[in-house]
Amino acid sequence: MGNDSEAVSWYGTKRDLFKRLSMKVELILKDILELEHIPYLNVVSRAKDLESYTQKAQKEKYDDPIQQIKDMAGIRVIAYVESDVEKISKKIEEEFQIDWKESVNKSSTMDLDRFGYRSNHYIAKLSELRCELPEFRAYKDLWFEIQIRTILQHAWAEIEHDRNYKMKGINLPNEKDIKRRFYLLAGALESADREFNSIVDDVNQYAKKVSQDTQKGNINIQINTISLEEFLLIKFSKEIKEGMINPNFGNVDVVISEINDYGIKTLRELDDLIETSFQKGIISKILELAGTRSITGFLRLVMVINDSETYFTKSMKKNWGLTDEDKNLLEIFEINIQNLIEKYGIRELKSK
Repeated sequence: MGNDSEAVSWYGTKRDLFKRLSMKVELILKDILELEHIPYLNVVSRAKDLESYTQKAQKEKYDDPIQQIKDMAGIRVIAYVESDVEKISKKIEEEFQIDWKESVNKSSTMDLDRFGYRSNHYIAKLSELRCELPEFRAYKDLWFEIQIRTILQHAWAEIEHDRNYKMKGINLPNEKDIKRRFYLLAGALESADREFNSIVDDVNQYAKKVSQDTQKGNINIQINTISLEEFLLIKFSKEIKEGMINPNFGNVDVVISEINDYGIKTLRELDDLIETSFQKGIISKILELAGTRSITGFLRLVMVINDSETYFTKSMKKNWGLTDEDKNLLEIFEINIQNLIEKYGIRELKSK
């Protein structure tokens, strides 16, 4: 036939191009997922090595490998749970041109008597709009594969691949029992995957309810990681949008411990503190003088200015470092900086 040797020669000259394509798509996907706030564990890419391409091109089902093989560039997205896989899949379908005849959802094609891993496989290429940009023109009409799996699906796939590789051609005395246990384990992983997804859905529903209650003013809610984040993101949405507060929560558990030790247990109590701070002009001065802060760092300043004695004697979990901006701010509210340094071991940070 000769088509396979011609295809192998062709791919040898094009592999670097497909390697660059896979890296471009990896970066595009990371940007999309981060902009859309879709959680993911990892995105990795590769270009098929020449040996793998040669073996595939030699298969009888390919009479024109150059046109028929479309996974030379491959990108894999590892998500946390199934609901994240669905969100990621939706964005991929929106952002890329999909070859629906070649794409597959293994959840729907898997044999009923198999517990094997489920994942979504897309054969795709860059959109026409993106290919109009100079940096993407070289990749116009080049196909690539995107796989999306959960962490547990990925674990199963890696274990299965390793097992099949090591046991290929080997007849074990207890092979049936090994296979049975192997597929029982796969079933347990699948069941765990679904339970994780259910738990995440419950957490998301709680976050949604807190958000709705906060917008309605129903905030007699205990402070926890979810309720605090939802409340503060809504309370300071304007300041966050304008870049005055960075919506970075850092170690939110530590901040919650500080808030509780300060004497605040509910969102209502925290809201009262914030509203009092607005009335005293504390918040406007923080925004004016302290520079852009993380949302939890901003909250610490509110507590310090309202009652520095309570904060430093009961709440503080780690030593502070006072910047020049902090000093200017505290002096406005007549807080004795030298006393803080001597009494509580506050450090002075040198200005850059």
